[in-house]
Parts: sequence; structure tokens; C-alpha cells
Amino acid sequence: MDNIVNRYNQNSEGIILPYKLIEEAYSKGNLKALTLFVLLKQRHRNGVIYNTSSRSIAENSNHSHSTVNAHISKLITMGLVERQIGKNGKKQLRLRGYKHYINRWGNSLVFIKFGTKFEINETLNAQIAIKHIRKQEYRISKKQGCNRILEKIVESPENYASLSDRNLANVMNKSNATANRIKKKWNKLGLITTSPIWSVLQANVTEAQYRRAKQVSAIPSYAVFERHSKRILIRKADAVEIGHNLGYKYTPNSWVPNMIKLKSITNNMNTGQIL
Repeated sequence: MDNIVNRYNQNSEGIILPYKLIEEAYSKGNLKALTLFVLLKQRHRNGVIYNTSSRSIAENSNHSHSTVNAHISKLITMGLVERQIGKNGKKQLRLRGYKHYINRWGNSLVFIKFGTKFEINETLNAQIAIKHIRKQEYRISKKQGCNRILEKIVESPENYASLSDRNLANVMNKSNATANRIKKKWNKLGLITTSPIWSVLQANVTEAQYRRAKQVSAIPSYAVFERHSKRILIRKADAVEIGHNLGYKYTPNSWVPNMIKLKSITNNMNTGQIL
């Protein structure tokens, strides 16, 4: 399998991890420990930390000394790190490798690009939502063949994978406000790209009628007016794609994951404005 043969070429770019490992770490509150594991893989590509010291690890990974000790203990429990004695009799840490991952967590794989502590943690965190997006995309592709490019302002949300604040909150077990902040971070990092989908609330109205309706709360406060068509629109959902350029941004040159590539979304409207 080419993906397995080429995994050594990817060491300079990132690390391949099973999705079930990420899901398990998220559900048990060990995602920050897994972030440290990726940071250690980034720095120690041969999988061994010689003359190991939690203080040196803390300095190199932007963690505190106590946090490193706590995370290493979790990683040992998870079976990702082993303590061993080197030939010189000094303590070492061994970072478990690719074969160990797939034997324990299966071969549904995710590529995690190396970067800062924040970038790695958010990339791991986003995988839970990305899995949810892929499931939506799969159901849509089975229903209508493939996902259509969003060409018009008003479309049916059923035609596109969506990620509303409430939807993400349910997936991630967060509040709606927290989900909104998370989504903005992921957009900024390029992990996902969201665009609003609009529905017609009322047609053939003037701008004056729209303003009066808002003043008396006859329409939702988040409704917007489209000048050229004289329609009042409301935002129904956020269409979402994974990464940019019809694929996943965080993919190394040496390895292309087997995933459903989403169609680009051309709607760039700003919410809450008169259009």
C-alpha cells in the first residue's frame, strides 16, 4: 500500500493518526496530551527522546514542567509512549510508531500537519466535526449523485453539508457561543470554510417596508434585505467545505488521503447587512 510505504517521507510534514485514537482522546479529555505527542514526533522523528528530562521537553514544546509530567503519564497509559533504558544506561522515552497505531485503533487515518501547539490542538479538535461533515456529504452524494456548486444566493440547506452553531455545539458538546468561536478559529486556520445559505422570508417588498418590519419586530432581527430582487432573506444554515481548493489543506505532497472532496462554495455574502 503506497500510503504505508510513503509514511517515512511524511515525517517532515506531519503525522498520520487513526481517527479512532483522536476520537478516544477527545472523549476522555486527553486531546492536549495527544497534542504533546504530535509535538514530540515533530521534534524527535526517530521516535526516541534521549536523556529524557521533563524540563527540557517543557521548554521545547511550550508547556509547563508539571503539565508535561501529567501529559506523559497519560500518553504512557494510552500506550503511545514507553519508558526504556538506553544502551548507555540512561532513561529514554520511546514514541510508539505507525504499526502500533493501526493495530490498536484501525486504519481509518487522518493526517495532522506539524505546527505550533495551538495549530496542532485545533487540527486534532476539528477532526470530530470534520467526521460529521463527511457523513453529511456522503448522505448527500448518495441521495443526489454529488454535491452541487452553490451558484445562487438562495438554496436549500439539504443540498449542502452544513455546520450551524447549534449543530457544532451538539457534536462537540459545547455551548452555542463556544461553538461559534471554535468555528471562527477553524475558518481562520483553513481547516474548514463556511458560507451562509439563505432562504426567502418575503418577496416583492421595498427597503422602507423591510425597515418598518424590523422596527416593529415583525421579522427576525437577523433578516437581511436584498436590494436587486426586493426580497427579505434569513440565514438558514452555514454550508461548509473541508479546507480549501476542493480538498483538505493539511495534506502532505507524499500522501493523499482517501476522502470525499467537497465542491467549492461561491457564496461570499456577509450576514446582517443590506445586500
